[in-house]
Amino acid sequence: MKRREWLKEQRMSKGYTQNEVANLLHVTPRYYQYIEWGQRSPHVEVGKELGKLLGFDWTKLYEGEEDEG
Repeated sequence: MKRREWLKEQRMSKGYTQNEVANLLHVTPRYYQYIEWGQRSPHVEVGKELGKLLGFDWTKLYEGEEDEG
C-alpha cells in the first residue's frame, strides 16, 4: 500500500492531530496511524466516519486496492 499523504494533508487542514482523529473515531492512535501510513485500510464504518469528519469521499480510502495483492 502507498502512504496516504493526501489523508495527512486533509487532517492537518482541519487542524486535527492523529490522536484527536483516533479519539473521535473511537480507534487507537496506532490503528489510525496505520490507516494514514497506508499500512491498513479501515473497516467500512470507520472509513465512512473518517470521510465525514475530514470532508472527503470515504471510498477514496479503498481506491486501487484491488490492483495490489
